[in-house]
Amino acid sequence: MARNSKRNPNFSGSELSILTEEVEKRKQLLFAKQSTTVCNSMKRKAWEDITKQVNAVNCSNVMHSGEDVKKKWTCMSRESKKKLALNKREQRKIGGGDLYHPKSVGKKRKRVKIGYENSTCTPVETEQQRLVVQKQRLRVEEDRLQVERKRLEIEERLNLCFEVCGSSSAVQSAIFYNEDLHMN
Repeated sequence: MARNSKRNPNFSGSELSILTEEVEKRKQLLFAKQSTTVCNSMKRKAWEDITKQVNAVNCSNVMHSGEDVKKKWTCMSRESKKKLALNKREQRKIGGGDLYHPKSVGKKRKRVKIGYENSTCTPVETEQQRLVVQKQRLRVEEDRLQVERKRLEIEERLNLCFEVCGSSSAVQSAIFYNEDLHMN
């Protein structure tokens, strides 16, 4: 059984770039979780505006409908998510994995090895960067330990105060009030 309908031509590169730019501008509205009548009509209007923008750069004599444009965006989004998931899976493999680029230069499937070969940094520079990051982490840990020491010191003073003054509610409320002032 033959179909009488012809398929629409593919979206051109300029149409795809306009589509992504326009959706990016309106993404807060288009992907808002609200589904009131007013919000839905605003979303519909936004998709119509995007369709007009895409059709304005259309090279062929066939105009894309709003449904076609929205479907194309959905497909592009889905494909991007698939590629991202595939890259994450590849990177989580033992040894760091490879980055997978299915549509790279020359339309061939190509795996790009992550490592010193493809890096602009030498192994020495990379090691230096790692050491700088490690020093920053140590500084943060030292700061955290200093704060912990102060907390323990305050706690020790409070315990001493409770032993000397007793555990009257007036003393406790004064201490808690004082702690609230220091926390803010």
